[in-house]
Amino acid sequence: MDIKKFKAEVKLNIIEAKLLHKVYLQVLNLSNNDFEYEILEKVNYLQRTINELTENLNKLGEIEKELIKKLNEQTVH
Repeated sequence: MDIKKFKAEVKLNIIEAKLLHKVYLQVLNLSNNDFEYEILEKVNYLQRTINELTENLNKLGEIEKELIKKLNEQTVH
């Protein structure tokens, strides 16, 4: 898979997770206490997912830079 396409998919996943996170926070603000724990679990899960996806995106950026660097070195030699 093309690394740029993969990075774009990861970015879309981050956006989707952030939107869901905001929705759950809004629901949490409006909800009664019966579902508060379940919603809070989902909010925390989404926050961890956002963090992991962001970390993976950063790693992909580093890998992409290394690949470009190696490609440039091969082109020069």
